Amino acid sequence: TSHSEMTTGASSPPFYFVLRTSFSLLIAPSTYVLMLRQDRSGWSGCPDIILCGTAPPSDPSAFTTASGYGTDYGATVFMEKANYVYLRALNTTSGPATGSAWIYYAESDLALWPSKWQKANIQVGGMTMNNQPIVATEGNQVCVTSRPFVWTPPQFQTQSGDDHYCVVSWMDDPPHEDPSWTPLSDIPTFTVFDDLVDFILKHPNMGWRNTVDVSGLGPQWSQTIAITGPVAGGQFQVGVQWHNMPTDGGTISYSIPGGPDGNPPPVNTKAIPIYASDAAPMTPVTWPANFASSISITYTQGETPPPKGAYIAPAVNLPADQMRASTLRLARELQPGGFRKVEVVDALGRRVGDEDEVFCIGSTPYRF
Repeated sequence: TSHSEMTTGASSPPFYFVLRTSFSLLIAPSTYVLMLRQDRSGWSGCPDIILCGTAPPSDPSAFTTASGYGTDYGATVFMEKANYVYLRALNTTSGPATGSAWIYYAESDLALWPSKWQKANIQVGGMTMNNQPIVATEGNQVCVTSRPFVWTPPQFQTQSGDDHYCVVSWMDDPPHEDPSWTPLSDIPTFTVFDDLVDFILKHPNMGWRNTVDVSGLGPQWSQTIAITGPVAGGQFQVGVQWHNMPTDGGTISYSIPGGPDGNPPPVNTKAIPIYASDAAPMTPVTWPANFASSISITYTQGETPPPKGAYIAPAVNLPADQMRASTLRLARELQPGGFRKVEVVDALGRRVGDEDEVFCIGSTPYRF
């Protein structure tokens, strides 16, 4: 079993169907204003991607009730078996609306570059396809796809130690008239992390589901997830953040393999004490063009098991003082909750300098 984010101009059409990411409020340009739930682990926990496992739900309309809309139905996926997936959205207009709901997936990676999105092994009504209509019969209505996407996740193709998939949803409204169009048709090639941040900020019609349950792994465990760097390379930060963790002796360490010629150098931190219930030690790195690696986290429990809902999340961040000026302005306007303070540590995990302000690019919460 395995568990399971370009700047547009002012003429861009409004998004009427929207999905909740993990931030609490998005104040967008004049075309739309969206209320989103907050999840401090990042923007990779969209609850509107509903993973139902291998048994179809008896009443999918329950997903659109007030209590259903307030429920996170989990993120468990069963490998090489038919999984039933529903996509949900909020119609932000004052009247009926019709759109198209799309679903993709990608092998786990802290940077969800669109070039990695896949659509194989997805069916709707017995036909191979990764989109279907979604309809709201009235304004301000929560709606859900009328039929499930039946997704059979294949075994992982990479050797990066994958243990889950990322699932991506996309709401297109109104539906494109060109039958050959897909959400990937209009996405340019990204070369730096600022491009990816711009893209996510400007597309609240996209959802990203990326979470792993580690509650059954015991008092000590290790997890690994891939990190694909920008095509052009660059500077950023990699490390872990944790939330609501006991501070009675537990430790966390992480390692990031470097290049074969020492460029970039590896990161191998010592066991970092869980010194506060919420913290985020991060290591600055500079990667060459087209470099990819992974981060492995090792957790050792102290005297007290973490409470339900606590998490440890490997994360990739872009320091605010290194962001492109236009990207920084956009992020402060649209997603101020995406910024956070982190403790800067060196490749051995020793704290250096003051706290740094960063913007989260991607994270994978390992939840208890």
